[in-house]
Amino acid sequence: EMDNQVLQIVYISGKDSYAMRLFEVRPFQFLIKPLRPEQIREVARKAARLIRKTSLFFEFKSGHTQFKVSLKDILYFESNGKKVRLITRGRLYEFYGKLSEIEKQLHDQDFIRIHKSYLVNYYHVMEYQYESIKLSDKTVLAISQQQRKSVRERLFQRRCLEGNA
Repeated sequence: EMDNQVLQIVYISGKDSYAMRLFEVRPFQFLIKPLRPEQIREVARKAARLIRKTSLFFEFKSGHTQFKVSLKDILYFESNGKKVRLITRGRLYEFYGKLSEIEKQLHDQDFIRIHKSYLVNYYHVMEYQYESIKLSDKTVLAISQQQRKSVRERLFQRRCLEGNA
């Protein structure tokens, strides 16, 4: 079974009028003929980068079991005393660890610290308000006062990058 979130579609056409109709399909890229070899190489590089990003995992040990969870499935991490809760749509994992260590480990991924207790996955942020965010599973999490400015900046920065993806 192919994971359709990893599949990237590039449309090629001689007519740019098709581009507007493709927004529903959300193609990765739309290229207009005639194609230049460097265009194809650049699109292939961007797609490979995105696919690598969406096929990464977070690994941890809970009890005597080693777990491996796809980063794209993680909604958020929650600090709970000496333990960390990892929340996905269908499951909650708990293991010993520090949120600050996880944040360092995932520094080049799209996880944003919104509170001393929460590290959220940017891809699951569906709504943003100054004091809170709503995730794709409808969970609402508070943004702590000291994180509000940096969260706003990170979200803005991320949206700008997406526009150039």
